Amino acid sequence: MIPPTKQDKFSFGLWTIGWQVRDTFGDATRPPLDPVVSVSHLGELGAWGVTFHDGDLISFGSDESGRERLIKRFRKAADDAGIVVAMMTTNLFTHSIFREGAFIANDRGVIPLRPS
Repeated sequence: MIPPTKQDKFSFGLWTIGWQVRDTFGDATRPPLDPVVSVSHLGELGAWGVTFHDGDLISFGSDESGRERLIKRFRKAADDAGIVVAMMTTNLFTHSIFREGAFIANDRGVIPLRPS
């Protein structure tokens, strides 16, 4: 078997690598995995890129200084590992605001940041 190279452009989601094995009947069975550790290992394995949801890197409710610290730390790890960020998107699955549809909800009160 030929090992993958960066030219193959394999990209991995942080949510798949750091999955804590949560299900509807119980708590997580694995501890959280630091995204910096994940991206460092991906670089060692020859991966080209990483993808993630905002919440995979920054916890909801983080303050601005904490957010900037996490981004800077992750960016350095990605650069050091030779990994590109192929895609980043918002997590529209787990935050409670999305249980009623949020952006597409019929109840306008569900969207917390609507213009006043």
